[in-house]
Parts: sequence; structure tokens; C-alpha cells
Amino acid sequence: MGLVTGAARITGIVHRIYKVEHIDKPLDNYRDIDVFKIYVSDLGLLCSKKGIVADDILFSSPDLDDFKGGLVENYVDFHLTVNGYCDYYWVSERDAEVDFIIQRGQDIISIEVKSADNVRSKSLNQYFR
Repeated sequence: MGLVTGAARITGIVHRIYKVEHIDKPLDNYRDIDVFKIYVSDLGLLCSKKGIVADDILFSSPDLDDFKGGLVENYVDFHLTVNGYCDYYWVSERDAEVDFIIQRGQDIISIEVKSADNVRSKSLNQYFR
């Protein structure tokens, strides 16, 4: 483990979510410890690091189109984490992806994040098959 990774994990600067191979309870039993995504816990720091100013977000700058999805996913991950959820993600054999999967009591809930006007999700359709 590198120094930055260890230090970031201890201070809570980043949050790692693991891919799950199967959608069964408990989700943690099916996580792939070698495959994960990293999210930043402070969106202000993330925007500063990427050179994004408030007006870019408030007025939907087209310059953000490629980054907007990641920014919104980061926002959702932060709120799931501070509300006590352990979140995961899922990828099919054909690369369909569900952004977040959580367990709430006895229920497994899949969450697909969209940052554009198109709210249809091919990934969720494959997930439910």
C-alpha cells in the first residue's frame, strides 16, 4: 500500500467502493477486493483540484460535460457514506454498470446516477434481467 493511499484512507479524504460479483446478501461477501472506484469526500477540494468554479456548475458550462457524471456520482457517494451506507457497484459481462448498490435492512437497492436530461438506463435493464 502506498503512502498516499494509506494516508488518504486514514484521514477520510477518499472513499473506495468495491465491485460486487453477485447481488446477494450480504453484499460484502461478494465484493472483488481488487476492483474498486475512488471518490473524494470533499467536493469543494475536487472542484478546486480540477479548476471548476461555482459559475461552471450554476450555469451548466458545456466544458463540464465530460466531467459532470463523475462529479454527480461523487456527490451521491458522499451522501450515501455520511448516512451510514456501505456502497458497492456492479458491472455485467457486457460492461453495463450500475453506479451504486446498497443494502438497507433486508432490501438491496440499486442506484443509477444521471447528470443529463436522458434518464433511461440500459444498465439497470440488464441488471434486472
